[in-house]
Amino acid sequence: MTPEMFGCRVKENLVRLQQQMEEGSYRPQPFLQFPGPSSPGRPPRPLQIPAVVDRLLATAALTQLAPIANRVFSDSSHGYRSGRSHRSAREVASILVRSGKSWVCHADIRDFFDSVGHARLAELLERFWEDDQVRILLMSWMRTPSWKGAALVPRQNGLP
Repeated sequence: MTPEMFGCRVKENLVRLQQQMEEGSYRPQPFLQFPGPSSPGRPPRPLQIPAVVDRLLATAALTQLAPIANRVFSDSSHGYRSGRSHRSAREVASILVRSGKSWVCHADIRDFFDSVGHARLAELLERFWEDDQVRILLMSWMRTPSWKGAALVPRQNGLP
């Protein structure tokens, strides 16, 4: 379903989605996998594109989870956070250098998103988020397979 199709019957679609969430019958649709940009000399990282309804729910979940996550994350962390980016990290590093600091550390974990363990992440989610429905939804997205061409590829670990 395209965003336009969803929008044509937005009230009906939202009511159906709410009912599925309340009944626990909602199941995410498989992601569509496409090759994404990569560093020179590295193979493309597969991008996982969610269905329109899953993207809508992900946005709703993010509005609930972001304030909690921001309290837990390090203030030095700039990746994948609202209002922060590689540019904001560079600005902070420049300010620190101008204030007399002589070391700047950049850390990145190769293939991090492809290797996240589901069991460990489930433990962390349980520790920080009390809402069972949101945790179940997040875990179901993590386990949702992807369409790679005509093949449905299961996910054993990693994040979409």
